[in-house]
Amino acid sequence: STSDHIAISYNTNIFNERLKLNFFYRKKEKDYTSQILTNINYMNPDIAELLGYIIAEANDDDKAVNITNYDREIVDRVLKICKDINIEAREDYEDGKLVGAVIGSIAFKEFAYYLGYRKLAQNKEVPWSILQADKYSQISFIRALFDGDGTVYHKDDDKLLVELNSSSYELCRQSQIMLLNFGIIGRLNRKKGAKNEYRGEIREYEESYRLSIL
Repeated sequence: STSDHIAISYNTNIFNERLKLNFFYRKKEKDYTSQILTNINYMNPDIAELLGYIIAEANDDDKAVNITNYDREIVDRVLKICKDINIEAREDYEDGKLVGAVIGSIAFKEFAYYLGYRKLAQNKEVPWSILQADKYSQISFIRALFDGDGTVYHKDDDKLLVELNSSSYELCRQSQIMLLNFGIIGRLNRKKGAKNEYRGEIREYEESYRLSIL
């Protein structure tokens, strides 16, 4: 019935205190990297931020995780966090222009999968390690996720609208629930496929989802 209402709790602020990470990397035969990851015993805002950039912007091959982002400030943050946990990372350039960062560590790839990272855009979700993390780690993850997949603009009535766009329904749904816990209400909608300009390129997008916050 259109007169029915559903009660939804929000602004509950329920968080874990500190999430212990029990990651152990057993070196593989073809792994020629020598890095041993450090400062990863517990989830913290830096690891959560890096994971947010990876969920939003990364693709990976057999040897590296590639984060595509043209923002110098974000690339510098990725490189700093990588340095703090002792993994190899470098700037990535195309035609002399900065296009992101490359994390060339098989051990780190295993760590990212342990934390809950999944390949392919439609398979993305909020990692289990973030859902069980402390408040400040969740804030860092959400900030990085919106830095990568979010947009901010003024509507016709001059209200500021913040959106998260993704081809993964699960990622948007879980982000919506996380934001409700902070007292932030978002509306989740389905978007039809379209052609849009993205950082100077015309790209074709399949059906996707939009989490909108007024």
